Amino acid sequence: MVMFGCQINSFGNVEATIEACLRAEKSGFNLVTLPDHLFHPLDKLFLPEPAWDAYVILSYVAARTKELKLGPGVSDVIRRHPATLLNEVVTLDHASQGRAFLALGAGEIFNFYPLKEIKFKRPVKRLEEAIMVIRSLLASTQEHPAYFEGEFYKLSSGYLGLKPYKGRKLPIYVGGYGPRMLRLVATLSDGWIPWMNAPEQFEDDLREVKKMASEAGRDPDEIEALPIVFSDIDIDGEAAKARLLSRTKVCLALRKRLLERLGLKNIAEVDLWNTPLVSEDISRVYKIAGLIPDEVALRVMAAGHRDEVIGVIERFVKAGATAFIMEPPIERIFETIEAYGRWVIPYFRDTSRA
Repeated sequence: MVMFGCQINSFGNVEATIEACLRAEKSGFNLVTLPDHLFHPLDKLFLPEPAWDAYVILSYVAARTKELKLGPGVSDVIRRHPATLLNEVVTLDHASQGRAFLALGAGEIFNFYPLKEIKFKRPVKRLEEAIMVIRSLLASTQEHPAYFEGEFYKLSSGYLGLKPYKGRKLPIYVGGYGPRMLRLVATLSDGWIPWMNAPEQFEDDLREVKKMASEAGRDPDEIEALPIVFSDIDIDGEAAKARLLSRTKVCLALRKRLLERLGLKNIAEVDLWNTPLVSEDISRVYKIAGLIPDEVALRVMAAGHRDEVIGVIERFVKAGATAFIMEPPIERIFETIEAYGRWVIPYFRDTSRA
């Protein structure tokens, strides 16, 4: 049975973010992810409000919920040492009595661009080493501490005494794209959590992940797949689509590889991971966004009347999604959570459809 998640990005409003998490549990969602940003441009179409700390909010939500799984969507290993990040998530796992997960990405330069002492170098290699450090620390004991010698991290006699709640396995997901990132998913993670994709591209990449996992001697069916997809539901389906189009196009303009795969190679110029998003970058992104046809943007969202949204989710499930994480419009977070709880989640919980 597919799980449902909600990526809540009500930046700037801590109280509203907490309330949205609580409503998500009441509406039947299985998990919540919060974006983990430090710096980001305050822009009306991209991110209009300042970032809060994801882990502080998740810890508070842990105390107010009973079943909701909680994690970032996603964290980088550049602003925090992987040992520090692991300690935060394991602490969250205890606060939630075993409901935390860790989701990691290679990072985006806009998150720490003002911090000039941080060097953004070989982020995929850094992420690979970080996951290895985290796994070695999870396995460490006082008698057998962790050691690691890498290009970015060096660990000697490492032992974090706080382990996941009641000895459970802490899920570690990886978000990202491209051959090297997909190989990390296949070889070192428990699942793939990509942000914004069309069902057909998601299916192709997941097939590649499972192929590489099998080649590495892993059971490919053990790898979870949790796509994060922009979504809005309305009785007026066209209104729901219209609300998401502008922001979706802006975000698509930041995804060079995805634009190429969607047939827009001629305007695929910008990659989110290495773009500082200073004013000239934003102007360039808006220019590209203005060239993206509506029909292309619609391919990477689940928006419209409830039956249309259900149809898109069914395509992702058929493609291999074990969870579907919807990201609602910033201005309609509560309404979209309620709509999923009323129409979408019950549809997929109906065992007669299995």
